[in-house]
Amino acid sequence: MVPLRDGGLEPALTWAHYKRVADVPDSDGRDFGTVADRVVGELWDFFRVEPEWSDRAVRRAYNACPKLITDMHYEANVQAVRTYHAKKLRKKVEKKEARTIWLTEEQYMQVILWWCATHWDCWEYFVKRWCDPEWQKTHEACRQRRLKMPALEQIC
Repeated sequence: MVPLRDGGLEPALTWAHYKRVADVPDSDGRDFGTVADRVVGELWDFFRVEPEWSDRAVRRAYNACPKLITDMHYEANVQAVRTYHAKKLRKKVEKKEARTIWLTEEQYMQVILWWCATHWDCWEYFVKRWCDPEWQKTHEACRQRRLKMPALEQIC
């Protein structure tokens, strides 16, 4: 959740939000300055790069993050659908099929994803958005447009 100037909060929907929020020290005492810097900084906890490629790798990571944040919210919906079907209906649903299924608000609220579990207000925001008929209409129009792109046919 990102604090707004008026004192309210909204979900971190864009990379700009991540760049705007100050970081807090973790259990190791590391403070990266902003949440965006933490995302990229923690990447190197899992991956290594040769020193001569370090600057280029960091630039690539920062350049990739705006799209990854957008994709994360899209994939959250897909994962919620798959989790609901697996846990509640005992049925496996592949990603391709899950992309075309909409749950009800009540169903989404039963399968809050782990990374949002401590932020119910954020999860509720996503659920209301996914269940909004106008948002679904726009989402489907964009999906149909993507399906017309030859390189993306298999993944949509």
